[in-house]
Amino acid sequence: YLELYSWLKKYNDHPQARKIYRLAVKRMPQGYKSPPQPSNAVGIEKTISEPKKNTKYVSQKKLSKNQRKEKKKLINAIKSRVNKGWPTGAVKLLKQRDVTILLDQVEIDQQKELIAKGYFLADKNELAIQYASEALKKSALHVPYAGWTAGLSSWRLKNYEQAAEFFSNFAISLKEDVWHQASGSFWVARAYVKLNQYEDINFWLKRAADNPESFYGLLAAQILGIENSINWDPIKLGADEKMILSLPAGKRIQALIQIGLLNELENEIIKINSVMNEDIAMWSLDIAQHFSLAYTQLKIVGKLQQYNVLLPTKYYYPTPIWQPLNGFTLDPSLLYAFMHQESMFNTTAKSHRGAVGLMQIMPATAKFISSSREVKRNNSNILKIPEINLDVGQEYIEYLLNLKLVNNNLIYLAAAYNGGPGNLEKWLKKINHLDDALFFMESIPSRETRWFIEKVLTKYWIYEDKIGNKSNSLRKLANGENPIY
Repeated sequence: YLELYSWLKKYNDHPQARKIYRLAVKRMPQGYKSPPQPSNAVGIEKTISEPKKNTKYVSQKKLSKNQRKEKKKLINAIKSRVNKGWPTGAVKLLKQRDVTILLDQVEIDQQKELIAKGYFLADKNELAIQYASEALKKSALHVPYAGWTAGLSSWRLKNYEQAAEFFSNFAISLKEDVWHQASGSFWVARAYVKLNQYEDINFWLKRAADNPESFYGLLAAQILGIENSINWDPIKLGADEKMILSLPAGKRIQALIQIGLLNELENEIIKINSVMNEDIAMWSLDIAQHFSLAYTQLKIVGKLQQYNVLLPTKYYYPTPIWQPLNGFTLDPSLLYAFMHQESMFNTTAKSHRGAVGLMQIMPATAKFISSSREVKRNNSNILKIPEINLDVGQEYIEYLLNLKLVNNNLIYLAAAYNGGPGNLEKWLKKINHLDDALFFMESIPSRETRWFIEKVLTKYWIYEDKIGNKSNSLRKLANGENPIY
């Protein structure tokens, strides 16, 4: 214990301090003085203010404890029925007499927004439009995504004029969600193409292209012939380098760079950024970028995002140092996109389902797909090795691309990787997708899978730009074709 106490007295600002402190507390004899607690990095002042918190709607209804329980139970039951494909059952719950006692108008309309989505997914488009419209009538500010559902339902019914109106109102109503602003704007342009209203198309495409790092923003820019303007040149360390290197943590970082201990360097950089200081953060990002510490870079970027600090695009797309054990057989950009989305380049990532490593490979999938005896024998631990995880992930992507079901279609690939080939097959059979790749994507019942497809393709196209490749799949999808790999 005394040895641990002595260490903490000298080094409680080190990355290992929290572990040492827990061990010291565990071993502390009765009557001894408590060990020094871990501290933030020494000599760093906070320069970034607290982020603005999301303002979710909060009802002003005064409810008793029992009523609050009943309200929670009701909302969960409505959600459950919609998720099980029974929106009509959810409507029955919403029409109960005591609902207005528990829910105010906005909360009722929030349930209608959800029910509308359920009807759209069930291909009951008139009902989807009805409930979405009812929700928008009184609570448009609080249920903007009802407009998106109504727009998609109108599109399926080939009522393109109504679709354009819903999509445009949706795009305009979103103030902070720039990703979906671009989605709405792009679909307005699509509707105007169907209506032959060519004078309006460019306005909405330009509006979508104003968000050039979103899925639909990239598609709009491609159609308009706008070149990607991302500056990928590395940034040199700033003038504050000397000040930072004079700090204890700065000296340790310099020493770790000199002796090449990259894992320890990552830990030290993450620790030094426990205090939100913009100069320290930018300096750390430059070091992470220089040494290809992709996970560290994204960790700092994520923290700065929470504090509403805007960064150049290059920082959001680090290039990792690893390669598949047997080399790249696919475009590296595609593997970078999957890694970025699946694990943020965290080699130790593990999901609650048991998916492991950079590509979030399930051990059962690894056993099925890999020809390696070592992977088949001890696949859970061996998948933590980056090069092997990438090798197995690459093999699995190749397997999926070659399935007749996927047929090299990148939307189908991402859907199968996230939701499984069985679900992809079911969705292709059940969904009334109008033989339209984008409409199919927006009609997938799993919100997680829809989001995964958009994010992976967006990251793929941006990494292609970083590497210097012209994207054939982006061009094809922008031209209304399937995005073939």
